[in-house]
Amino acid sequence: MAAKDDDAGPTLLVIAIVMVVLCVLTTTLRCLVRYSRNFLGADDYLVAVATLVAIGRVAIQCVSVQYGNGRHRQLLSKADYTHVNFLTWLTQLFLFPLLCLLKLSVCLLVLRIKDTKMLRYFLWTVMAGLVVTTLLPEIVLLAECHPVSAYWESKPEHCWNPKVRIYSIYLQTAMSVMTDIICTLLPIAVVWDLKLSLRDKIAVCGLMSLGVISTTFALVRASSLGLKTTDLSWTYCWAAIWGDIEFGTGILGANLALSRTYLHYFKKGLRNLTYRSKSRDAEYGPGYSLGYRGAYDGPMSAQSRREVEVRRGSYARCDESKAPLDPSISRKVEIHISSTDRPRSGG
Repeated sequence: MAAKDDDAGPTLLVIAIVMVVLCVLTTTLRCLVRYSRNFLGADDYLVAVATLVAIGRVAIQCVSVQYGNGRHRQLLSKADYTHVNFLTWLTQLFLFPLLCLLKLSVCLLVLRIKDTKMLRYFLWTVMAGLVVTTLLPEIVLLAECHPVSAYWESKPEHCWNPKVRIYSIYLQTAMSVMTDIICTLLPIAVVWDLKLSLRDKIAVCGLMSLGVISTTFALVRASSLGLKTTDLSWTYCWAAIWGDIEFGTGILGANLALSRTYLHYFKKGLRNLTYRSKSRDAEYGPGYSLGYRGAYDGPMSAQSRREVEVRRGSYARCDESKAPLDPSISRKVEIHISSTDRPRSGG
């Protein structure tokens, strides 16, 4: 009996592209804003690397759909099915380091906000567990078949029991779920202790709760694998879809949790743009545009210009002083302009 011509490939493409575009935009925004404020740190670098790995994963998925990824095995030629299995194997190698980098980034971000001794020991222990549980499925994927090509060529006699790989992924998922919960609840607890408005606290906590959504999709991804390896082009396509949503919501949550920083940055830039025309009066005192320089329209030397600039600053500070003056004392500002230019000799 022929298999029904179901095709999950278009769904995979749409979700993968949407997720990676959102991740690239928010990660770029995060890095640019924090760079402009001289605040780039290891957490920013790690999330940037995770986004680059996500781009590589999605690029491979786009190619795999052209060979029939998302369709049932019976509807594909042997060559196409083998190529789909190879590309799927590659995307799994990309996924686990991507998730690990993301969670390491969140842990380091928490330590930048609050770096107590107990919290530091706890999070470094969590990060060590993340690295170990990430390396385990990577090692299994590389070592379970001999040669490695036996995996995508569907030669089970040259491979370990698939339970080894599936259970290693289950272990990675369990650690991932645990760290998702930690990386969601800890930032919320830390932010709640900061001196922020209630609205800002609720906004940050709401965005960090995307980590819980990521946890849900991690569980769905793991449960979709199963132990059957007879129709990988269909089964692993759905696992890839859940994996893309998992890393996408994770990166978005990590980046958008800093949205207060972005808003402050853009508000400051907008204020500078709005008041640029008034900046001279604000800095040097009212009447600057018709004052110092306008009093002398002749040529000025570099030294003269420097003297005028110094006096402008002095005038601004004096004018802004709120200290009352004694009735017998009046505020006086003297301006001395000297020019080293020679007077023109008479005719």
